[in-house]
Amino acid sequence: MRKIPLVEVSGDYYDIGYQIGEALKSNIKKTIKFPIKIAKEHQYFKIDYFVEVARKYFPYANKYFPNLVTELKGISDGSDQDFDMIWLLNIEEVLIDNYFDKCTSIVFREVDDKIYLYHNEDFEKYYSNNMAVVKANVNNKVKFLSLTFAGMLPGSSVSLNSFGLIQCINSLHTKDYRLGIPKNFISRAVLEVKNINEALKIIKLKYRASAYNHILIHKNDVVDVETTAVKYKLFSVKDKVFVHTNHYLHKKFFDNEDLLGSKWRYNSIFDIIKNSKVIDKNTFVNILSYHGKDFSVCKHVSKSISDVTLASVIVDSSDLKMYIAKGGPCKNKHEVYSLE
Repeated sequence: MRKIPLVEVSGDYYDIGYQIGEALKSNIKKTIKFPIKIAKEHQYFKIDYFVEVARKYFPYANKYFPNLVTELKGISDGSDQDFDMIWLLNIEEVLIDNYFDKCTSIVFREVDDKIYLYHNEDFEKYYSNNMAVVKANVNNKVKFLSLTFAGMLPGSSVSLNSFGLIQCINSLHTKDYRLGIPKNFISRAVLEVKNINEALKIIKLKYRASAYNHILIHKNDVVDVETTAVKYKLFSVKDKVFVHTNHYLHKKFFDNEDLLGSKWRYNSIFDIIKNSKVIDKNTFVNILSYHGKDFSVCKHVSKSISDVTLASVIVDSSDLKMYIAKGGPCKNKHEVYSLE
């Protein structure tokens, strides 16, 4: 059976990191080579240069989230990998951000106000067999369930916690990158908060280094937050269907990118919905499996693209479960992962 492995961890931040690192040791040994692969393709600089640049983000992460720096140290120790390389893997601002469009997300609000999240996690095919679902108990204070890249902090994909908060991340490309708090520390910190307002306080921190889109769901409320390094825009989602890919929806941020694949996915989803006689859960499962001629919602390995659909996720906001398919949903079944 094709299924993403479940890694159960508990304890303080170092314990959690160490257990993740130890459980995914063989996977991290592979993913740690990803920044090296990208650096080799760079025209001017070698890997040592990028390691040095990544170190400059350390004071910001350590000031605002020293607990998560400790968690990352645990991942390094548990996997027997050099901390500098684990650090570089997590500081996507340095090497990774400009190479990939990444994900597609849909929020569907039923007639009875029940909310569903549908998400395809797209990234470099290097990660095809190097993801896990982390089920964590943090100091007996909060539990979370998170689709996680081996070697990276949980939180950069789809996650939910024991307070019923759901977070879904989409990559965004901004021109105002700067030294600051790395985005993966911000998304990880959100996994421990009780509600959307607490999440927004973290997401809106002044010294952000770059950009993410955060879809936040709690009870019957849905908020979307688009960020750049210095700006942000909140959308209170009331529509029956909300879609986000990897370009900005806020008009003032439009000039920051030109992502044809992202815009094609966004427009195609609404075209499919418009032409559907019935709009229900099956509609969106089919959308996640959709293949186009030039671009696709469900991505497969090809010569023209390096990012593929690594996993497909469905979350029902009324329970503490994630339904995850390994690889594209066109061929693979969604398996249940429960926080309870």
